[in-house]
Amino acid sequence: MKPKLKLTYESELKIAFLLLLLFLVLINFGTLYLLKVTKASLSKEFDQKLTTVGNSVKTLFKELQPADETALRKALIELTFKSEVEQIDVLDFGLQYLNPRILFSTDLNDPAVIKKISEQISPSDWERLRKGTPVYSKLIKEKLVPGQNQETYYKYYFYPFNINNQNHFVIAALKNRAGNLAALEKLSKLEFFFGGLGIFLALIATFWIISATLKPYREIKHKASEAQLILGESSANEIDSVVKTFQKTIDELKHKEEILRELYQSTSEKAQNLSRLNDYILDSMSSGVIICDREGKISRLNQAAEEILDLKSASSINSHYKKILGQENPLAHLIDKTLAEEKVVKNLDLEVGRPNGEKVYLSASSSLIKDDQGQLVGEGLLFSDISDIKKLQEEINFKEKMAALGEMSAGLAHQLRNSMGSIIGFTNLLKKVLKDDSGNSEIIQHIVTESLVMEQLLAKFLNFTKPLDLALEMVNLKEIINESFHQTSEYTKRKDIFLATPAPEEANFVMADKLLVKQCFQNLFQNAFEAMPNGGKLQVSIDEEKDFLKVEVSDQGVGIPSEILDKIFNPFFTTKETGTGLGLSLVKKIVNLHQGKIKAQSQTGHGTKFIIHWPKEPGTQPAAVDSKEKVYYLNA
Repeated sequence: MKPKLKLTYESELKIAFLLLLLFLVLINFGTLYLLKVTKASLSKEFDQKLTTVGNSVKTLFKELQPADETALRKALIELTFKSEVEQIDVLDFGLQYLNPRILFSTDLNDPAVIKKISEQISPSDWERLRKGTPVYSKLIKEKLVPGQNQETYYKYYFYPFNINNQNHFVIAALKNRAGNLAALEKLSKLEFFFGGLGIFLALIATFWIISATLKPYREIKHKASEAQLILGESSANEIDSVVKTFQKTIDELKHKEEILRELYQSTSEKAQNLSRLNDYILDSMSSGVIICDREGKISRLNQAAEEILDLKSASSINSHYKKILGQENPLAHLIDKTLAEEKVVKNLDLEVGRPNGEKVYLSASSSLIKDDQGQLVGEGLLFSDISDIKKLQEEINFKEKMAALGEMSAGLAHQLRNSMGSIIGFTNLLKKVLKDDSGNSEIIQHIVTESLVMEQLLAKFLNFTKPLDLALEMVNLKEIINESFHQTSEYTKRKDIFLATPAPEEANFVMADKLLVKQCFQNLFQNAFEAMPNGGKLQVSIDEEKDFLKVEVSDQGVGIPSEILDKIFNPFFTTKETGTGLGLSLVKKIVNLHQGKIKAQSQTGHGTKFIIHWPKEPGTQPAAVDSKEKVYYLNA
């Protein structure tokens, strides 16, 4: 038994493509053969038709005498229409073939018929015609209408015969359209040209495809052989070895891909956990953090920064810090300076405005963010809200100022009071001595009166500067407010100001010194009365806020200019001609003594509002106080 022919993968591939090329060649030659057969069949049918018409012309000339020209013409014209021949011409060339004449022509309007027919007959065709053999002309291209571009193809059939055994050489020239034959002939030429060109291109493409197809296979095979993954290149199962090697490589890649995917997932989870941890750390910080890239776009904004600056993280991320903070914001200036000079700033105190108009005090520090190469990639801003510390510092400064003022002025006021006592005593003595002198008595009485006013003012001042002790008890704040308003109305003798207070079902109780609380509200009402010279409404509201009662006292007065609003609680600060500047200072002192807070809001021409946060239970232990202590109405 003969062994099987063993072919390599490359040989099989080459044979396959060559067979495909051979198949294309066979198709091309088959097409050419079909065109040739079709053309031969159509040409044969065409020739048979013209031969039949030629025999019919010969028969008509034999049956009808040439003298009967009318009957002959009529018969030939009918034959032309019936046979669908384009034109029939019968020419008599005589014995010497000289001076031919037209015996019949369907186109009498063409004087060049004889010339056209003679041009289509070659010398060899003349010889055949003289021997009585019909001749077919080649395809002739003529214009359908003279002067136009539309053309078609014709073919002549020359049929020789004699008339009634006369020695006249007569030719019947039959002209008919041969457009189909011309089309087939042209198609055959095109098919031959493009078929040959196609075979040539297919041959080139076959070699190129074989080369392109085998190139990666050869490279894979070569690399596998170098890696000693294939044993024996001439093996009968060469392609199987390559496929198995390739499959093995794919399996290894899939395994490694799975390992990489697990590593990526693990790394991604760690990165996400680290990112979340960073977010948790930033959001748990009480200090605000803003991180910007080098172009100034905010990449991180923690929760504390949102709360301190009253911003929204969603709209701030990827936005420029100047757009979010504002062009004139001190924080924006700090970021500008850090990015421009690449210098850090530490513990810089700033006053920053919020979108709602409030101001906060911040302690801000900036830092530079750099990459491994030391290139600047961004900037970090850390800031803390020190508004409470600032206020506490102001209160401490106020208390220190008050303490120093009290120590200094107490002795001075005591000495002045002693001197005023001496002046009053000597003035009264002088009044008794000069009691008969009415002119001097009036002057002395003015001295006594002014001295008493001065002594009362010194008494008020001493009352302000001396330390106050709290006699804490549960008091109804609303009741004290009503009493303070009525006493102030009676003291000022004003009936054109009305008090508007809420009417809660339950009383608002606080642990406080009743006498000092009443003095606090009397001083506030005294200021409100003086701010409303034409009368008006005094609005008081009380709201509970956790451990505090929020009391708001609003008047309809002339208001306080913004430039002096921060100074109204300073001792001896007043804008009135007869004021001492101690009324609001005493109010603040009483509120602070109860561990409360007070602030003022005002706008010129729109009245003033005092907001007091009064603690329900101050942390200060109750202490004894003289219940007979006087309450003074101090002009602010």
